[in-house]
Amino acid sequence: STLLTGQHAETVRRQLLEAWSTDSSWGDAFIATLAPYLERWGVLVVRASQVIRSGMHAPLVMREVGSRTITAALQLGTESCRQQGLSIQAQPPEFGFFVIDDRSRRRPDPGEPGLLERAQTRPQDFSPSVLTRPLIQDAIFP
Repeated sequence: STLLTGQHAETVRRQLLEAWSTDSSWGDAFIATLAPYLERWGVLVVRASQVIRSGMHAPLVMREVGSRTITAALQLGTESCRQQGLSIQAQPPEFGFFVIDDRSRRRPDPGEPGLLERAQTRPQDFSPSVLTRPLIQDAIFP
């Protein structure tokens, strides 16, 4: 292909073919393609699904299940933005996380029976909303 030219064309072509093989998931290929270039600038590429599977977000899940202070803070911040005339991109939910049941995500009722026990024993069953995702990033990355 004439798309890739120059002294490193063959190396780049080989790396792209390896990364985007039929055996690779889209996420794996994306990370394999970008991570080597981004690490020069100190950009860390982390798969969100691994963070959730590991349960690193458990303290935030427990905080939300126990007192819903995250949702309250999101609601206050949203109202502050609204009062300043800023458009709201996402409305705070009743509960800041989704629950994963049999491979489907659903919004739990904040007072749902067993939610606290599930958060304690299976934090990987809780997936962040668009508004809680950045909070998790801030909590786990210095």
